[in-house]
Amino acid sequence: MEEKELTPEEIQAQELAEAAQAKEDAFWEATNAKASSIASATGKRVVPIVIQDIDTPGEYVVGYMYRPDLDTQLKLSDKGQEFASGFSYLAGSAVLESLLIKAESDKRINTETDQGELYWKGAIIALFEFVKGARAVIKKK
Repeated sequence: MEEKELTPEEIQAQELAEAAQAKEDAFWEATNAKASSIASATGKRVVPIVIQDIDTPGEYVVGYMYRPDLDTQLKLSDKGQEFASGFSYLAGSAVLESLLIKAESDKRINTETDQGELYWKGAIIALFEFVKGARAVIKKK
């Protein structure tokens, strides 16, 4: 079977998709490299927090937190059992306050502005997604 020749529009769309994928890959590589660098410097495990930028589509607000220990993960899971969503924002906020590496995180992740509160909530959701992912791995084993 012969391959269909791409139109100029299809070629352009393919090039744009490849460029977007390369940008995304570079972003994640840099984000993970910074997390590894912080971990090396502090001797603690570090997890990136990635939140969609509400002002710029396709851009992200990035923070870093120390990886919660197993006890903290279990407590968060337990506290969330009474809620339909499976987690408590209040408990998550308290944990995030102690784990967030503020010096390495985007300054917009805070509770001092309206926009900052949105990013703070996003960071809490990222924390719970991490805990939920860890819980899923434990259940598989």
